[in-house]
Amino acid sequence: DEYQDTPAYNLIEQANESINEPYFLILDEMNLSHVERYFADFLSAIESGEKIPLYGEEELTLPENLFIIGTVNVDETTSEE
Repeated sequence: DEYQDTPAYNLIEQANESINEPYFLILDEMNLSHVERYFADFLSAIESGEKIPLYGEEELTLPENLFIIGTVNVDETTSEE
């Protein structure tokens, strides 16, 4: 009955606590899954400045010192042909 944290969540919380230091969240091989399913809330929060709703009353704020970087593979191993 409560939100279970993850390493990414913990990193974002650390960034919220230490706003004078840069933090980097690197999402590797983002093209191997449906980005719109898991990244829509991030994009909305970045554009609007609103918090991301989590389980129950919990909310997550994306601080300005958090840099989100995603990698994308563009070789024959990621082709759907």
